[in-house]
Amino acid sequence: MPLVAVGLATAFGLAPEVATVCAGNSSKVMTFFAGGNMALSVAMTTISTLLAPVVTRTIMRLLAGREVPVEFWAMAGSIFRIVVVPVVSGLLFERVLRRRQAMADRLLPRVVIAATCLVNGIITANSREALLTMGGTLVVVEVLPNFFGYLVGYAGGRMFGLDVRDSATIAMQVGIRNGGLAAGLAYDLLKSSNAALASAVFGTVQNASGAMVASYFRRRLEGPRT
Repeated sequence: MPLVAVGLATAFGLAPEVATVCAGNSSKVMTFFAGGNMALSVAMTTISTLLAPVVTRTIMRLLAGREVPVEFWAMAGSIFRIVVVPVVSGLLFERVLRRRQAMADRLLPRVVIAATCLVNGIITANSREALLTMGGTLVVVEVLPNFFGYLVGYAGGRMFGLDVRDSATIAMQVGIRNGGLAAGLAYDLLKSSNAALASAVFGTVQNASGAMVASYFRRRLEGPRT
């Protein structure tokens, strides 16, 4: 997915700071709406979270190091604060709210969506001029890897013998990326609201497409599983 993002950004001639960061993660919420395998979704997120401090630094160095300065340890600290701490906090809250699971299932997805809209609104406001200049091109560039991720994730799951439910879960995990991390790195390390713009646009794109894809899989999973 990083190679796809860089390839598309290069092909469409996006500015280096915008091309550097790619976006958004509502995958677990969309998996929940789709009726997917939440245990598998959380497991994949946990693995990617544990790998993020090393892998993200390496990818940024290889793909963006020539365009923007990348401080490895500063990035590791940002990744830990933005990704690891919230995941661990979520696991702890799950313990606390286990006896009130019905209430949590009803309220928390709404909280996540509201928070995502708020963050995207702030980033969009700060990057208004860049959005007016390249907004249309950026939307096209964001739609392509988003649906490519859904396709590759689902096809990969089916190719390895997983059922529709697990394959749909993987599709959500691959197609929907971590926009919070992308925006955080853009502000913390690159000091650029324009660099965060890609994650804001992708967040909007993936939330709209994710809702449609989740609805599609929900209808499929309500029938016989294959």
